[in-house]
Amino acid sequence: MALSTLRTVASRLTLSGQVSAPLRSVLSSNWSRAQVIASAAATKNTTLVQHRSKCTDCAKNCGHCNKLSAFKPAVRHAHAQTQPAINTADEIASVARNTDKDWFEITWKDGFEGKYPYAWIRDNCRCDECYYPSCHQRSMLMYNMDPNVKPVHEELKDGGRTFQIKWTDDHVSPIPAEWLKMHRFDKTDFDVVRKVKQVSWGSEFTDKIPSFDYKDIINEDQALYSWMESLVGRGLVIVRNAPHDEMNVQNICDRVGYERFTCYGSDFRVENIFESSSLGFTTAALGLHLDLPYYDYRPGVQFLNCLRQCEVKGGESQFVDAKRVAETLKKEEPEWYEYMTNVKLDFRLLGIDYIDSHLQHARNLIELDEQGEFKTLAYNDQTRSPYMNVPVEEVNKIYQALKKFNEFLYRKENFIDYKLQPGEIIAFDNNRVMHGRSAYTVKYVDGEDHSRLLIGGFLDWDEIHSRMRLLDERMNGTPRL
Repeated sequence: MALSTLRTVASRLTLSGQVSAPLRSVLSSNWSRAQVIASAAATKNTTLVQHRSKCTDCAKNCGHCNKLSAFKPAVRHAHAQTQPAINTADEIASVARNTDKDWFEITWKDGFEGKYPYAWIRDNCRCDECYYPSCHQRSMLMYNMDPNVKPVHEELKDGGRTFQIKWTDDHVSPIPAEWLKMHRFDKTDFDVVRKVKQVSWGSEFTDKIPSFDYKDIINEDQALYSWMESLVGRGLVIVRNAPHDEMNVQNICDRVGYERFTCYGSDFRVENIFESSSLGFTTAALGLHLDLPYYDYRPGVQFLNCLRQCEVKGGESQFVDAKRVAETLKKEEPEWYEYMTNVKLDFRLLGIDYIDSHLQHARNLIELDEQGEFKTLAYNDQTRSPYMNVPVEEVNKIYQALKKFNEFLYRKENFIDYKLQPGEIIAFDNNRVMHGRSAYTVKYVDGEDHSRLLIGGFLDWDEIHSRMRLLDERMNGTPRL
């Protein structure tokens, strides 16, 4: 049975405090791994639903919540937030129509001015017919909306805290003034995730890698938020003082959301395996790469938890910031850089691990965002496919480009060597931070392999970004957009 399956069953037993009927049947049968996971997931969901139906105020720290605390992510229960004091800066002072532009010109009491098109306000009506507040979703269909709608009457209510409009279709739209201000049409960004700026690094970052304590991340929301913020900005963070436990990666992922399941399962052992499903599960050196480029939607963050390190030379992890490499390439070799942004490489995985797989996907070597800046990179010599979907005349130039890219990649000033120690967990941006490994020697004691053992796992960026926003709302009282 796979590690992830055993772990899932064990965690369900821990949470319930007893062996449930579904789990008894699982443990006494020869179910497949997929059946075990499905049954355990159903048990988890039932446990949480039953708990939520009984617990009306988890702030009282009820005993049942204490049993769930190791499992639940931050802010798992949606308690009401404390309402912030009224801010007169969020009150509207005056409103004027601009009939030529079909928008409202609104002035707040703090002097801020904004322009809001009629159609946009009608589309974002906050009345009970058009908006479903419990899920923060629009219930009005665009099919039923008239984009040429015009106001017939508008007024300020609640001392300027609500802007109410009656339209030509007789519909009345109440719009909170604070909400309007936060959705203004300028470049102000209220998203805590996008406010974090990515900072590139090289070898000078070796002694400056952000470090966090495992217990703090598990128990303190502020520490969890700071860890995620550093991961977004720097792309490489270390967690120290983790227990000798194969569930460490899962526990951190559970604090955020949930682990990304892949062809390797929910997590995986990085150790020497005979006839392994990946070169990573051998003692061989690994070139710098990003993981799973053969997935259409590859995982965003990778974890490596060191449980046992080889006692002889070798086994060092290597890290390079592809953002720094791309910046240097663009400056020193602009023509090659431009070429690399248009080169597509094919990647594939053939083999059997948690499941049998034949995965294949093509990606740009360097991918740019809407502003033409570095977004991500796709490179993995181990899984680069022999198949090349290019004209034969292009092949030699592509190899020249790959060689040039590697010359920049392995420059000493870009390179970090770090030998993980037991109790350390390193997490890195799988869209940006390339990692590799030096070869190592297997050590046997009484016939058993006592060499390097890491536990790996993945987490999607969507889960991290979501948890950051939720924690910001909880800790700072930030209103929802």
